[in-house]
Amino acid sequence: MLLMSLRGILIDSVRLMGCPIMNRKTIDTLIMTQYNSMATKCELQVKIPLNLSYEDAVNDLNDLQCKQMLDRSEKMDGKGLQLMRELLCRAGVTDDDMAQMNVIHITGTKGKGSTCALVEGILRENDVKTGFFNSPHLVEVRERLRVDGKPLSKDLFAKYYWETKQALEENQQKNSIAMPSYFYFLTTLAYYVFKHEKVDAAIMEVGIGGAYDATNIIRKPAVCGITTLDIDHVLILGDTVEKIAWQKAGIMKPGVRAFTIPQPVGGMDVLQQRAKELGACLSVAAPLDQYETDSELHISMAGAHQKINAALAVEICNEWLSKCLGNMTTAKKFLDAKFVRGLAIGKLNGRSHKVQYSDNVSFYLDGAHTCQSIKCAAEWFMNESHKDGKLVAKKKCRKVLVFNVTHKRDSKSLLEVLYDCDFDEALFLPNIATLSTGGVADQNNFTTTYEDQISEVLENDAIWKEVCESRQHIESKTYLCVSDFLETLSGAKTTDEHIQVFVIGSFHLVGAFLGIIQPNLND
Repeated sequence: MLLMSLRGILIDSVRLMGCPIMNRKTIDTLIMTQYNSMATKCELQVKIPLNLSYEDAVNDLNDLQCKQMLDRSEKMDGKGLQLMRELLCRAGVTDDDMAQMNVIHITGTKGKGSTCALVEGILRENDVKTGFFNSPHLVEVRERLRVDGKPLSKDLFAKYYWETKQALEENQQKNSIAMPSYFYFLTTLAYYVFKHEKVDAAIMEVGIGGAYDATNIIRKPAVCGITTLDIDHVLILGDTVEKIAWQKAGIMKPGVRAFTIPQPVGGMDVLQQRAKELGACLSVAAPLDQYETDSELHISMAGAHQKINAALAVEICNEWLSKCLGNMTTAKKFLDAKFVRGLAIGKLNGRSHKVQYSDNVSFYLDGAHTCQSIKCAAEWFMNESHKDGKLVAKKKCRKVLVFNVTHKRDSKSLLEVLYDCDFDEALFLPNIATLSTGGVADQNNFTTTYEDQISEVLENDAIWKEVCESRQHIESKTYLCVSDFLETLSGAKTTDEHIQVFVIGSFHLVGAFLGIIQPNLND
């Protein structure tokens, strides 16, 4: 690795000169000086990229989907972070550059994307230029990179993509890897974009975990946040809340304030212990109802669980504004008009998302995929569908579940939660918008085969039948893709029924639907 090589060269040079061996801290300080110098030189070497389009960039990026740089054990040894530092060096992004971004680093199992979006809304209302890196995307990959609340334009995405690609390709034979994997490239691109867009605050959502995630390269963020902990990604993070909490807590840094929300006892104990070990100051966010305000408080994303995310966002923003802009904070908990407006505009698609597809068909979409988040989303759906049903009182409302999961999650436990929503029908289909050619390249998934996806669809259908065995049976069907199902809804335009479709279980499934039913999502 680049930094390991620099350390070895420096130690050998000192020995050859007959000087006493320096301690690790001194060596690392000299290495970072050299690293930042090299990063500056890398930036100067970037040439104007070829005039290639957004679509060219997406197709080129997709080639990295199946690239695996490291296995799990290598990531847990910290090699992934060493590679990220090398990639940023090659892209011309220095530690000083990242320090000027005033990074807000947020992790958690549930709600981290929503919390980031609420933070973005509050800061924008305080005249802060924001950058926001999130994952996964729903319809277009440029959604992952937002500046001032909007996805990067296609032209800007293409420009920055090819600049970053060219910078990484230069002298690649001298580095540990030629090109990184998909997420590592996008993380490198995010820091590159936020540097050149000169954002005041870079809001970085962790991909998976925290301690060894590619985003955890910032040495001293302005503030950190940890949202609700739950069981997910067990093959990577562990199968208990305590193990997962250890990973998430890894984003905390010495001398940096971190905020969380009330957690399961075991998870909170681990967070507090890790904060002590890492020298961070961890606080629990006060509930939103403890704040006073001069106007009615409305959170952009529906659902009781969003109040928890909003409370965390408020604490994070108060700390950031105090630390980075010198805004005074008082003991009194009060939300001024800017905070109130920020909570009303901060939004991330695919969370508590409603689309009126036709006069007789309404869609309710949420990417929730853990037991707790499914419960929250189901509660939101039941409340919203009930309210909407009153508006079409002369029609019979028909509730339809559309479900899929990824990453070998426990479908049975999730479907048992959803059974209680009293659906009239359950449908199972893959995360694929259409089988015809000419689909959105951004939604292509080369990490799995269509046959494997259909196999999981059939398995989910079989599990649903098991769930129904000891209860009232609810009919189920399977479909080959989203458009296959949507064709069956064409007849609903003339019926006396109002169909309420709840799409749940995967952000990729939600994205496949939105690509068809709301194609101008990012315009």
